[in-house]
Amino acid sequence: MKKNNEQKLNEILAEFKNQKQLKSNLIKKDIMQAWENIFGDFIKSYTLELRYIDNTVIVKLNSSSLKKELMMNRQKILDQLRQRLPELKILDIEIR
Repeated sequence: MKKNNEQKLNEILAEFKNQKQLKSNLIKKDIMQAWENIFGDFIKSYTLELRYIDNTVIVKLNSSSLKKELMMNRQKILDQLRQRLPELKILDIEIR
């Protein structure tokens, strides 16, 4: 007989996946808010995608001239993101 506090492995894995997905969604939301706070609506409108993978923020833009401008200020942007999101331990930023 099963005890009341036992769960099936499938239930535990599903719970873990949901928690991991929730954390991922919260990180994405935090990055998007920080990006908007740093740059405002104008640059946000040229931003196609923001992702956080392996301590790296990946920014995809739809403007090559804006991409060049942001790449020249990459370190400043990285510093601002680190300041606003210290819990993420951001090591790098890729601007695509």
